[in-house]
Amino acid sequence: MKPNNFIIIGNWKMQLAFNEEIEFCTENIAVLRSLSKKSPQLTMVICPSFPALAPITHIVKNTNVYVGAQDCSPFRSGAYTGQVCAESLSQIGCHFCIIGHSERRHYNHETDKEIADKAQRLLEQELQPIICIGETQKEYEAKETFSILERQLEPVLKRIADFELSELPIYIAYEPVWSIGTGIIPSSKYLNEVFAWLEKYTSKILGKTRITGLIYGGSVSEKAAPILKKVPAISGLLVGRASLDFQKFNNIVNLYSI
Repeated sequence: MKPNNFIIIGNWKMQLAFNEEIEFCTENIAVLRSLSKKSPQLTMVICPSFPALAPITHIVKNTNVYVGAQDCSPFRSGAYTGQVCAESLSQIGCHFCIIGHSERRHYNHETDKEIADKAQRLLEQELQPIICIGETQKEYEAKETFSILERQLEPVLKRIADFELSELPIYIAYEPVWSIGTGIIPSSKYLNEVFAWLEKYTSKILGKTRITGLIYGGSVSEKAAPILKKVPAISGLLVGRASLDFQKFNNIVNLYSI
């Protein structure tokens, strides 16, 4: 089942240092507050670095802007140096968390099982996971997109279904790796095919009543946003670099506030 609200998520990655992240929010808080209240059918989420999560949740606490983390540990607790548990994210005021991003799959060699573990940890804490999936250029050219997406999705969706984890909406972010940071946006025809497949596959495993938001990410920009708006199955955007330019982010949000 599709969520009622369209969601726009700003993934800041490691593009800003701590002071820059705080400055970005404090300087733009009035506009962020206005944007977040402009349309009741729009949900805004910003995902800063771990050190900035707590102070930014405080800065935006009187707005309708939500805060999400960029990752979490697959473990509940324990001797896992450098990792952050889902319980801590919940305690500091996060509502969302990105998991399975292609950069973490690539640089940190994350497995599909680890991502399923992370989804379970998040839902145990009533946090909404944003599960990233996507194929590489080589896989795309070999026409392996659907088999890759199924391989990435099956462990996490079955985990959610088998354990009957929470009733919160979950979000699946389709980010073709060959599109991220390249400025290349897949054609509307291609996106319609992918999102139709995602709708069918997720409902088969989770059931038709489970609220599941299907998001697009990968070179989302002011120019791309109107094209993406024409794909009816898309119920959100995961915005990378454009979310760090406040005017560009503002323009994208405004387009979906109409």
